[in-house]
Amino acid sequence: MWIWKNIDKISDMANVVIALFTFFLGCYIFIYQKDKDKKDREIQWLKDLIITPKMEYIQRYFDEMSSLKEKIKSNDLTNEERDELIKFIKKLSSDLRKSFLIFIQNTTPKLHKSINDKIDELTDDLTDVFSNDEHKLSNEKTYEREINRKIQDTYSFVLEQIFKYK
Repeated sequence: MWIWKNIDKISDMANVVIALFTFFLGCYIFIYQKDKDKKDREIQWLKDLIITPKMEYIQRYFDEMSSLKEKIKSNDLTNEERDELIKFIKKLSSDLRKSFLIFIQNTTPKLHKSINDKIDELTDDLTDVFSNDEHKLSNEKTYEREINRKIQDTYSFVLEQIFKYK
């Protein structure tokens, strides 16, 4: 039997194949882990230097957006009151861009785009709500549906994007 006579050679070849496989697997793991560690460090630096210190601006933005309810005095807002509310919303959004979004624009373009688009969407939605005089905004259910839910959904989205960023 040829196999029994050459068992030593077959064993040596198997050891070489196993050694080569182990070597290439070790190289792959080393390179993959090195890249992963580098990316993890970059994300940690981003969170430590930009996101964590700027979280207060995000919180302030959504707190002030939530204060819209106090600014709605009646169902029949005058054009001047509507304009003031729209200006207020746009100013808050502009302030958030200047205090937070501008800092992540170049370092994390995807995160910047997703958050910026959502803030723009919220601003547009709320502007549309206040521009439309058919909404009875002092009504609790209408306010909840047309304003508060959109603010809360955007807040949840922004936090999710920040903390899931990889």
